[in-house]
Amino acid sequence: MTEDDKAIQEDIAELKRRKLRAETLQVERDIVLNERRHFLEWLRTIAIAGATAATIIKVFGGA
Repeated sequence: MTEDDKAIQEDIAELKRRKLRAETLQVERDIVLNERRHFLEWLRTIAIAGATAATIIKVFGGA
């Protein structure tokens, strides 16, 4: 195996590592975005529940 062959194999190995790292980062990004979306849905649910409770209290005079 020549030096050029070794260099090419090292370059290929580095590209494979970079590809794997990019795929890992994409998966991590997708997880974070999914968690953020779920958190925002939870906040929206809490806001709706609060608004509903406020409306009920307003309509029935708190008694």
